[in-house]
Amino acid sequence: MAKPSLQELASANEARILRVLSVAEAVCGEPVSDVESPGGVFRASLRLKIDGRSVIATARSQGRTAREEALVLRALSDITDRVPVVLGCQSGVLLQSDLGQNRLDLAIARAPVGRQALLAEAAASSLVDLHAAADRTALSRALDPLDDPEEQAARRILSADALAPFAAKGEVVFDRAAVMRALCAIPRAFVKGDCRPANATLGADRRVRWFDFETCGPGPRVRDFAELIVDPVWTLPPDRLFAAVGARAGCAHAALSLHTALRAAEALERLMTEAQAHGWQSRGQVLVEDGPGANATFAARIADMGAMGAGQSRLLEPLVLPFSRAARHFRQVARQPGRTGTRCS
Repeated sequence: MAKPSLQELASANEARILRVLSVAEAVCGEPVSDVESPGGVFRASLRLKIDGRSVIATARSQGRTAREEALVLRALSDITDRVPVVLGCQSGVLLQSDLGQNRLDLAIARAPVGRQALLAEAAASSLVDLHAAADRTALSRALDPLDDPEEQAARRILSADALAPFAAKGEVVFDRAAVMRALCAIPRAFVKGDCRPANATLGADRRVRWFDFETCGPGPRVRDFAELIVDPVWTLPPDRLFAAVGARAGCAHAALSLHTALRAAEALERLMTEAQAHGWQSRGQVLVEDGPGANATFAARIADMGAMGAGQSRLLEPLVLPFSRAARHFRQVARQPGRTGTRCS
């Protein structure tokens, strides 16, 4: 099937925006006075100004439906302030309170290295609060997993093959069966999913709050913390970041190390694919657009986190060398002038 043209995408996006505005005005009973696209014009969410207040309107094409996401947020917001409050849900459009424009990833990027440890602890603590709130609900039983757990684990293991260009003889060798058993043995409960700092805000009260529950559902909770750790916006040394998050997370060290390394492999795989297709981007572009853009410095950081996680995992120790080689390679790429816009090599 042929991919839709940019014109077709723009037309479909315009229709989506008009639908969102219509639903928002019907639910709120007031006209929309202003519209912003905080994540870019083709993203699922819009920031609307209605009767002097800011409202986030979300219309998704994938992941949880608006009705499911509303169910999750209503259950959680009755217990904790770590999530948005649902204002309405109609015709596939979710309206929720605005947690603010100070996204956690941008706060991290502005913060000196020493302060990042405090932000890491605050983010990890907020996830602990979120998980505890979910335990007081029936969400773990009410939501079906978005993916088969074993298939999901198998995909995570396969992502390590992205390190093949940096491995001895071009082959990534480790005990995949043992890793599979370890992944499947980790208890499952409600997880937020997609815990990149770009999906959180830092309030004036210095509390971290989370939005975008598109991929929430039953899963290994350690995964939420691994996603937080591996995000490349951090410049805090990998071991200090791992320690700061791990001290708050309360999950087993072996499980956090395992998931950190595999999350890094997944992130590198996606980043390298993006760089091959669209070329390298500047750090600023990736942060502003909050998309899948590729930056060589970010790639090196992800590889460093992968090496750190693998080095603390008995099962993934063989990945330390390819992760380390990948980090060196991407640092060399980042030092080359004029690399922005060129393809991954």
